[in-house]
Amino acid sequence: MTDASLTNARLRLGVFALWLLACAILLYIARANIAGLQMWDPDDYLRLQQVRDWLGGQSFFDITQYRIDPPDGVTMHWSRIGDLPIAALILLLRPVLGPAVAELVAASAVPLLILGGSLSALALITARLAGRRAALVAAMLATTAPLILFHVMPLRIDHHGMQTMFGLFAVAACFDRNALR
Repeated sequence: MTDASLTNARLRLGVFALWLLACAILLYIARANIAGLQMWDPDDYLRLQQVRDWLGGQSFFDITQYRIDPPDGVTMHWSRIGDLPIAALILLLRPVLGPAVAELVAASAVPLLILGGSLSALALITARLAGRRAALVAAMLATTAPLILFHVMPLRIDHHGMQTMFGLFAVAACFDRNALR
């Protein structure tokens, strides 16, 4: 297969298929954790609590956790950007599934969506540097990298996966050959 035979549409389809396969495998691996809402570390629980506080009325700009060191609380070092997709899914699903299941689905789905973004960014970087065939191989290899997959496991909602994805998109922007962008 040459780069000419692997069109951009086929590359996108290939990356999408890899993402679906990786999602299925990660969901299977994490099924026991998902069933019991057993997150991977305390940061994941704290992120969920931060989203709950925000949806419960805490200001978007107030990222203080008042449960830590009361009564003043502790200002968290996390941005609300990581809260946005989680909160959006919870708000979308809460009327249909109820609050507990909506949180579970959001906490399971958001890391997988971040994986999709990360694979897309990695494929974009590689396509710009080495061609579309290499991009598909890079995406395939990324789906086998434990250091990447650990940060995008279902229920892994701390900030590391999102930082990785945004970092990859920033690198992709550096290799954009269109001078007008």
